[in-house]
Amino acid sequence: MKIKSTIFRLVSRPIGFFLFTFFKKKKIVLIFSTIRSGSTLLKALLSEASDVSKLPEINFLRYNNKYSQYFLFMYALWRYDSFEKSIILIKRPVGIGFKGGYNKIDMDNIIPIFLIRNPMATYDSIMRMPTEYTKYYRDKEAFITYWLSTYEQLISLFPRLRYCKNNPILLRYEDLVADPVKVTKKIFDRVGSHQKSGVHTYSFPKKWEWKWGTDDGGEVIKSGKVESKLRNNFTGYDFDTNQLNRDRINNLSKYFKEILY
Repeated sequence: MKIKSTIFRLVSRPIGFFLFTFFKKKKIVLIFSTIRSGSTLLKALLSEASDVSKLPEINFLRYNNKYSQYFLFMYALWRYDSFEKSIILIKRPVGIGFKGGYNKIDMDNIIPIFLIRNPMATYDSIMRMPTEYTKYYRDKEAFITYWLSTYEQLISLFPRLRYCKNNPILLRYEDLVADPVKVTKKIFDRVGSHQKSGVHTYSFPKKWEWKWGTDDGGEVIKSGKVESKLRNNFTGYDFDTNQLNRDRINNLSKYFKEILY
């Protein structure tokens, strides 16, 4: 497995450069978020468009250059979907302890979706996951530090985005579940999809399956639609934490209210 991984790394950059330079480029749409923020749901809904890929979660963050990342995207498209798809939709929430995170991404060549969910609701969702996948997130202080660090990192990307051709799509999870048809239609329009109407249902992947550790492995996602019980969600940002984190939450809350609420 280590040899296979080494070979993959060696060939990914030159082949990625060749594909990126000499073939018609695919649109790359990346969903940025913490874990348990609805990224699997959003990906499933958007993948209903005939020109949007239906791919599993891919750890492209292990590569630190755009050509290797592009090769990985194209490889996934070949393995799990079809080269006919013009829009590659990827999501990869940053986990606790990941160094570098989203700063490794070449923002010039993607359409970013910043997905944010109330931290209390996110933590509640984590606590309902199997323990083996959430042991590093169950401590409240560790979780809220992780949540804050992820979104502070996303905000730090904004100065770079000023000079990029694709402005980020800013989305609250709460808005997605409240009106998925309206939200998905706006996103389809923004990313240039042929899909003209929004959606609230989705189909199951055929060449892979949703499972814990990559995508959402819970029962709710398997319903194939946005569940109405998801609509009753937390609305506040209050969280029992230390004063430093509380100040960080308040600053983030004010910032996101200005651009999202």
